[in-house]
Amino acid sequence: MGDSGAMLIGLLMAAAGIVSTGQITSGLYDRANGISTVIPILLPFAVLFLPLLDLGLAVVRRTARGRSPWSADRGHLHHKLLDIGYSHRTAVILMYLWTAILSFGGLAFAIFPWQVVLAADIFATLVMGLITAWPYLRRHSDQAPA
Repeated sequence: MGDSGAMLIGLLMAAAGIVSTGQITSGLYDRANGISTVIPILLPFAVLFLPLLDLGLAVVRRTARGRSPWSADRGHLHHKLLDIGYSHRTAVILMYLWTAILSFGGLAFAIFPWQVVLAADIFATLVMGLITAWPYLRRHSDQAPA
């Protein structure tokens, strides 16, 4: 991606946090229990949750095996998706969808009633969990004795 791509992504994330809270009226602030004030802080973490999770898991996995945290391995999330049967394109799309669920689901708390958002987030997470695990589940159900 390079420096220019990383700077563009940083600019877009910062602008999204500012724009998302700049359009919120005071009545919406009261209804959302003030969550709109923390959205600019939480939105970058929601967008970067998967890369940060992958980084944390890689460091823990490698140091638990007595290896350097900077050594290469095939334990990253996209490698796991490839191992269970997804193509490169489909694995990337799945990670984009997971990121969208996390970031839009978190941002929706500032706009919609929390009960609706929580129900929609749980439903979307369950559906995406099933979609993500589908090749693994299908392969193990085919191997089960009749």
